[in-house]
Amino acid sequence: MMSSYIILPYFYSYAFYTLTESISPLLFIFFLYFLLKANNREKDKVLNYAIASFFLGYAILTRPYMGLAGLILLYFLNKDYPITQKLQHLKTNFLIFAVAGVMLMTWAVRNWLITGKLVFLEKATHPENLDRVKPEFNALWNFVKCWEPDGDKMNEIHLGMFYAAIKKGDTSQVYREKFVAKIPNYITQIIDKTEINQSLIAYQTLLLSQKPYFDKNIPMPSEYTAEQWKVAALFDGFVSRFKQRYPFRYYVLNPLKQLGLIVLHSNTAHIYCFQEPFRHIQILNIVRYCLVVFHISLYVIMFLNLWWIRTNFKETLIVSITPLLLVLFFMFIFQAVEQRYMLPFLPALFVGLGFFLQKTNLVDKTIKLCKSLTLKTNDSLSAT
Repeated sequence: MMSSYIILPYFYSYAFYTLTESISPLLFIFFLYFLLKANNREKDKVLNYAIASFFLGYAILTRPYMGLAGLILLYFLNKDYPITQKLQHLKTNFLIFAVAGVMLMTWAVRNWLITGKLVFLEKATHPENLDRVKPEFNALWNFVKCWEPDGDKMNEIHLGMFYAAIKKGDTSQVYREKFVAKIPNYITQIIDKTEINQSLIAYQTLLLSQKPYFDKNIPMPSEYTAEQWKVAALFDGFVSRFKQRYPFRYYVLNPLKQLGLIVLHSNTAHIYCFQEPFRHIQILNIVRYCLVVFHISLYVIMFLNLWWIRTNFKETLIVSITPLLLVLFFMFIFQAVEQRYMLPFLPALFVGLGFFLQKTNLVDKTIKLCKSLTLKTNDSLSAT
């Protein structure tokens, strides 16, 4: 399994990126290493648990949703130090988890010294940011997700409108027409195109009011304005009407589309040689398709492991349950998936692949089959 981890570009291709994905998988690996070391050895058990907690806290700082791995730490700790038996065990649990807590509180203090505000994690979105991620954009994005979950395609229809208004002060009808043209007929049957167009005009007008902050490169107001919430309410209303008219699409089909975005890809969207300009090179296409098949197989095996290693809950928790909870989180709650978002938990799926091969003896069976075919081929050649 380690050879697969090293050979496949899922991880090492991020090594020189400034994104958190360059370190988050390693943080998860270190967390698992010290966690299993603590669980399997009596020597320095508490110390190893504390180190695992340190890496968990560090991982949460890079990607907050990695806090899901805390479920693994909590279960392992409770097995070694049952909190229902002795007060001393409760103290041990608390002290070990406190290591991760201290990491997060230290970061909060650092943020307070810089901003004068209590910010526990890196605050990606806030009113003063000079970016598009504001209530009005979030509501517009939620509306688009009613029919199109792919963020790249959302960018295709939104960024042109956004930058035209912010950089050029251009709020032309052409940008609204491009946007409306992407909306399926079953949407416009319940929400009139004229109504959508009026909402987009309100959105463009709001962008114009924000343009001076971008021009002068100064922070925007410290609180979201009433106008921002008003525009957001327009698109939220569209989403509510969509839910009422198409509940199956919203609560079933759309999450399944999100699942497709999570699983059905090669995990190479960030690698230039696998993109459109090079799709005519067959060897690169073959490699990309192999990576697609391998990536899909990791998730298939994640589900299969719920059955194959169900007798060992610790293993199942690591390689199936926790990654599955993250998949469900992206399917039903966050619903804004990029390929790299599952990357921190992919090491657990690699471990799960190892468990699966071990439990099913597929490697031994494959070797025996190859030997058998080789012998039959040799016998046939000798007979001729």
